[in-house]
Amino acid sequence: MEEGLATATRPPSMEDQTAAVVPAMIPQTLHIIPQFDIRQILTGSTEGKLILGSLDEDVIIPSQRKCLVRILVSHLMEKFGESPTSETKKALAAALIHGFPSLKDESDSSSGFGYWFTSGRNRRPATGSLEEMLRSVRKRMRKPARSQSTQQTPPQSSEAGTRRTFIAGNRWN
Repeated sequence: MEEGLATATRPPSMEDQTAAVVPAMIPQTLHIIPQFDIRQILTGSTEGKLILGSLDEDVIIPSQRKCLVRILVSHLMEKFGESPTSETKKALAAALIHGFPSLKDESDSSSGFGYWFTSGRNRRPATGSLEEMLRSVRKRMRKPARSQSTQQTPPQSSEAGTRRTFIAGNRWN
């Protein structure tokens, strides 16, 4: 063997290097699961601040629980539209339980947030307070709006001479 003689080899092309490093590209979907700061959401409203005070004392009455659901669903729809993903609703329910353990559903041994949100399975719909409120709001949004004349003119009563006054209002405020 002769020393000093080197054999030159051509370096691999960029395509060859890339093919060796990156296997065949498989399309993947990236799901970003949002993080929720329940305290921040609640401090955005007067009612929410009152609920926050009750939650800090580990006491919440049914009317506050309903208001809590309304506030959270309002936030959810504002940030994620009228049909947020199941993962988003699950993340909100998990954040609620993590921030306020007294709200944990003791009958739900798996996640603890079954009262707040349970994914649908086997052709059954999702359930829970958050899902039910979302469904209710969507239904109300899709109802055709009544005309002004219908709102101002009450329906005729079967009772002679009795008039009823109907006042249109926003149920959520």
